[in-house]
Amino acid sequence: FWTDKDAAKMDSMFRESSLLREKWDKPHSSDGRTYGQMTIDTAILSTPSTIADYEPPEEKKYEVYISDNSIEDTEEIIDEAPKFHLTELGNAERIAYYHGENVRYCNELEWLIWNGKHWHEDSKRQIEAITAKTLRAIYGEAKATEDKYQSKLLHDWAKKCERRSIRINSILDVRPMVSVKKKELDSHSFLFNCENGVIDLKTGELLPHDRDLLLTKISPIKYDRNAECPNWKAFLESIFKTPAGEPDQELINYLQKAIGYSLTGVTKEQVMFFLFGNGRNGKSTFINIIQDLLGDYGRQTNSDTFLKKRNDSGINNDVARLDGARFVSAVESEEGQQLSEALVKQITGGEKMSARFLRQEYFEFTPEFKVFFTTNHKPIVKGSDEGIWRRIMLIPFTVTIPKDKIDYDLPDKLAKEMPGVLRWAVEGCMKWQTEGLRAPEAVKAATAEYREDMDILAPFIDENCTVNSSVRIEAKSLYENYTKWCYQNNELELKNRAFYRQLEVRGFKKEKGTGNKNFILGITLNKLAGSNLFSTENEDKNNITPINRKKL
Repeated sequence: FWTDKDAAKMDSMFRESSLLREKWDKPHSSDGRTYGQMTIDTAILSTPSTIADYEPPEEKKYEVYISDNSIEDTEEIIDEAPKFHLTELGNAERIAYYHGENVRYCNELEWLIWNGKHWHEDSKRQIEAITAKTLRAIYGEAKATEDKYQSKLLHDWAKKCERRSIRINSILDVRPMVSVKKKELDSHSFLFNCENGVIDLKTGELLPHDRDLLLTKISPIKYDRNAECPNWKAFLESIFKTPAGEPDQELINYLQKAIGYSLTGVTKEQVMFFLFGNGRNGKSTFINIIQDLLGDYGRQTNSDTFLKKRNDSGINNDVARLDGARFVSAVESEEGQQLSEALVKQITGGEKMSARFLRQEYFEFTPEFKVFFTTNHKPIVKGSDEGIWRRIMLIPFTVTIPKDKIDYDLPDKLAKEMPGVLRWAVEGCMKWQTEGLRAPEAVKAATAEYREDMDILAPFIDENCTVNSSVRIEAKSLYENYTKWCYQNNELELKNRAFYRQLEVRGFKKEKGTGNKNFILGITLNKLAGSNLFSTENEDKNNITPINRKKL
């Protein structure tokens, strides 16, 4: 092949190799030819083409869609087939030539198949069916080849390719030819793939599906810029009311922008949404419709994902599976559970974080998801700093729907309006880009009340302390009085270090005094408060419930 069947060059090259033996020059045929001459003649006869015949395959466009049905054994005849080596690597080149536009290989996700709308993970092992069909087409190529010798070579190779080992090795060889990096997938933050095209979230225009965009996710909803959703809008007006009983359009407009923002892959608002209210208030219906709207872009997880655990350094399977999501709903939490503030700051901060699946290595990803935490119980927020509270947006569901007013057909009615809901969400995205996501008064007030509820030091200070720049108190004494007050009032108790940190946040500094004593400046106990607290000194603490004894 490489010498263009030049016998002299072949002989010269072999003589310089380590394979040369004495028999090379000995006569080995009745016609007087040496062993070497016979070997060269055989090699020339068995080589159908040479380097001089090689031409790079011309670019050839194919639209190949493989159905989920099993592929029948066929002997497809290929006219004017390009020349491929009859090796496993040649098979790989053949597969890449005919199907390379529609298959990709990613190390983390393995095989991806283009189905005309998006790249989906090859859970049905379609790459094996594609390979089998492509290699069986070599039988047809053999039939179409006039050169009998070449035809036999092709037929024999097609027969060898019936072996599973050859097919699998060919699949392994094709991987680098169609490789894609994970970071290249779904990398367009303002594109949203849906059933009938790709929405440009910056313009609201619908673009055609395009394999080159490398989108792996899709919403099952069609986008129609003229679609309406009267039942959806009526539903929102029925569950969000002002104190006067009118529809709270300011809050509804805010939620429209929040959902529109969630269609994108950006997290610059750095917020987490808490949907709070007692039962029969529309929370579940609202979140279920949005989850259906987002399709592959949405994930649902347990509320525990975002709550404090005893071992926060354990395997975070639940966080790992959120990679690539744009919308995450976390449903319900039990009373008295604490928010994992460090995790909330991390997922809303726009920085990379690490996670891993069970028995797998850690990987890094940048969160794109917006969390909607749906609950009847507000999780405990221990911190009082702006670093956590500026990220919390409490959306109040204050309306309780009477039992006789519940529309059990509402989910079906809303499902029929999903194209209109998608249009509503896209409009919300456009509004968010021009107006921002400023919280309405209802959200500000509800979040402020939540923050006040979580400030367990404020009631103690208000009831028992005098604040004055000229006073001070021994730190140990203040903490002991604080713990007694917690026992009396059924309050969760801060550990001493957390207690002192919270005082410092409020501007009360600690200083060293004589005798290794520490003092808190600017605060002291009221005389009446001190006597009331110490009057409980001899009470039976066995009456204190476990929740009283719990410390944060």
